[in-house]
Amino acid sequence: MAALRVLTASALASICAGLVTDARKKDDVLVTHNLTICNGYADRKPLSVYTMTNKAKLTENPLEYKSCKMISLELGEGEHIDFKLGGLSVGTFKATGLPYTPANLLLVPYHKDTRTMSASFASHAFSAMEGSQVAVIDAYVGSLNNTMQIQTQSRSNRQSGELKPGASISIPPTVYNVFLSNARGRHLKELKLDAAPSTRYVVMRVGSDADGHAEDLVISPATGSEQEGSGSLRSGLGVFALAAVVASLAAA
Repeated sequence: MAALRVLTASALASICAGLVTDARKKDDVLVTHNLTICNGYADRKPLSVYTMTNKAKLTENPLEYKSCKMISLELGEGEHIDFKLGGLSVGTFKATGLPYTPANLLLVPYHKDTRTMSASFASHAFSAMEGSQVAVIDAYVGSLNNTMQIQTQSRSNRQSGELKPGASISIPPTVYNVFLSNARGRHLKELKLDAAPSTRYVVMRVGSDADGHAEDLVISPATGSEQEGSGSLRSGLGVFALAAVVASLAAA
């Protein structure tokens, strides 16, 4: 498989452990951010999302598995975001080192392992650079070792490459095929990614062996600007974006 030379890859600022930043922010400063929360927690029941400081419910309706919600809200340093399945808390995420200017932020809860109900988290900040960007998240918990692949649709100059979990890549605007592939190169699932200019996307592998949710592939735009209000994404993941500075979120 030829290397996808048109892609510029870099490591995600954070997977589970939190994002690192040079930004300095006073604890008492509240900044309005766009926070996209995507539910990678494989379960028949949806997740309810709350901030613990003011006990605010962030989603009017519980968030279904493989769906996303973009929320515009004020976030303070050290804010805890709690995720509940029914009335039971499965995990709490602590926001630290948040950017001091409005940003687009991403948070993805998923099963920590197949033995407990506890959640782990993936988080990321997209840069404010122009061009199409893709964050690659692996929220699957189980025994399968399948990979995510991307391929340009152009027949005259077709290129392809692996989408490595924990990577953030910049791609030229065009139409791509994204595959979930096994070790022998067989495509188990194929989705189209029509990359628009200056748009952010998330490609995510989801599923859990313990809960009977089959391995699956999700693609979602992760768009939003500081001027937009709350809105919903049909499925997929969201964002943490900032001008040259990366936000910092650490799991509690």
